[in-house]
Amino acid sequence: MLNSDPALSPALREKFEAEALPLIESLYPGALALTRSRPDADDLIQETFFKAYRAFHQYNEGTNLKAWLYRIMRNAFISKYRRKKRSPEQANLDDVVDFVGGETQEDAINEKHAWLNLHDEMQVDSFKEELPEALKRAFEGLPDDFRTVLVMNVVNDMAYKEIAEALDVPLGTVMSRLSRAKSMLRERLAEKD
Repeated sequence: MLNSDPALSPALREKFEAEALPLIESLYPGALALTRSRPDADDLIQETFFKAYRAFHQYNEGTNLKAWLYRIMRNAFISKYRRKKRSPEQANLDDVVDFVGGETQEDAINEKHAWLNLHDEMQVDSFKEELPEALKRAFEGLPDDFRTVLVMNVVNDMAYKEIAEALDVPLGTVMSRLSRAKSMLRERLAEKD
C-alpha cells in the first residue's frame, strides 16, 4: 500500500495500486534497454512510478496505461541523461574503496541479502540468457532508439501503436526503427559467420 498523498484521493490511490503497479515487471525490460544497467533500471522504474503516482489524476481513463507509463519513463530517462550530461562526474566512494581493495558496508549487506535480488527472473534476463553470445553482442550494439523499440515489441509483446504512444513518436517511426533494428541484427550476425 502506498503512503497517503494529498495529490490522490483514496479511490485514485486504490486504482493506481490495482492497475499501474502490476505493470512494473513489464516496464523493466524497457528501463534496462534504456539504461543498460540493472541499478540504473531499478532507479528509473522507481522514479517512473513515483512520477506516475503523483500525476495519476491526470491520466485519461480509457487510454493505454502502459503507454502512458512508458512515456513517463522515457521522459524521466531523458531528463536524467540531460542532468548527468550537465553536471561534472564525481567519484563514488564505493568505487574508490573497490579500487583500493576494501569492502564497503553496502558490499556486506549485498552479500547477506543476495537472495533478495528482485529481478533475477525478469523477462529481459531470461530473454538474453537464451540468446547465443553473438546475438547478445549484436543486440547490445544496437543504437538506443532501435534497441528500445525491439525490446518493447519482442520482449514486452507491445503492438506498434502502443509503442508509438509510449515513445510519443509517429507509427511510421516505430515501424522504421523496428525494421532497421532487425536489419542491423541480421547484418551483424552475418558478419560473425
